[in-house]
Amino acid sequence: MLVGACSSSSSTEEVEVMPPGKPNGILPTNGETCSDFIEVPQDETKAIVLFTWGSVSNATGYVLEVFDGNVIQNSISASRTDVEVTLDKGKSYTWTVTAENSAGQTKSDTMSFTTPGESVANYAPYAAEISTEFKSETSELIVSWSGSDQDGDALTYNILVKDSKGIDVVNQTGMAETTLDPIVVNLGETYSISVKSIDGFGNFSISVSSITIKN
Repeated sequence: MLVGACSSSSSTEEVEVMPPGKPNGILPTNGETCSDFIEVPQDETKAIVLFTWGSVSNATGYVLEVFDGNVIQNSISASRTDVEVTLDKGKSYTWTVTAENSAGQTKSDTMSFTTPGESVANYAPYAAEISTEFKSETSELIVSWSGSDQDGDALTYNILVKDSKGIDVVNQTGMAETTLDPIVVNLGETYSISVKSIDGFGNFSISVSSITIKN
């Protein structure tokens, strides 16, 4: 009797890994004094602040960065979407969270908050909220922002807009206005926008956003 054997071969097709989506911060609430905190035993100058953000598809991890002005106070890698950080009371901070995987990283918008307690100095401004509007009929991008300061100080702004090649499209300093003149942009290009809010004491915060002009 003839016994035959058959074999089959299979090929494994590699699945392309896409970069993670853009995370959205939840707590501390943007532009407010945080109410979700824990007192630090035996240290009235500190508060433990809870940071949370929405989970992002394709993300294998996150990096939380907390800034005092332009100085990083904390940089924490996490596999989940909540982290507790001990910070000084009575100060304004900004923060971002970056989602990452093997294909790349995607950073959130910059958010701001103030820790509870008495300030030992003048507060830094809150990070500005950036708004963009693309007018397809004229191929123009309208960039505006809203800034605020807990002390009520008058603010000026330094604005930087770069294209995807890193070339400056707009670079203005000392602006009192909160809207740029319309910018002529190219379809399919991504533009990064940075707004530095500065009070009369030299305190400042930086807000960053980006927009891709869709075809």
